[in-house]
Amino acid sequence: MIRNFTSDQIQLNSMEFRIIIGQSASILTAGINKNTPWRPDKYLEFIELRANADYLWLKMEVDVTDLKNDELTPRLEYTTPTMKFTD
Repeated sequence: MIRNFTSDQIQLNSMEFRIIIGQSASILTAGINKNTPWRPDKYLEFIELRANADYLWLKMEVDVTDLKNDELTPRLEYTTPTMKFTD
């Protein structure tokens, strides 16, 4: 199967990733500020957002690797803990 994607899709996924991380951080911050246990629905929402963010991150890793872009690949290698860091 040939993957069909563009760097534009990677940028859109990156923006969606940032939005999702922001939403999960807002839930976490609100929970810390209230200093009370989370309701089950908020906990589930937080976990779902984090899982979605993880999925998008892994998808971006694969897409950048498949794209073989000389500018994006070193950035991915620098920011991804599962990949080798470069100088």
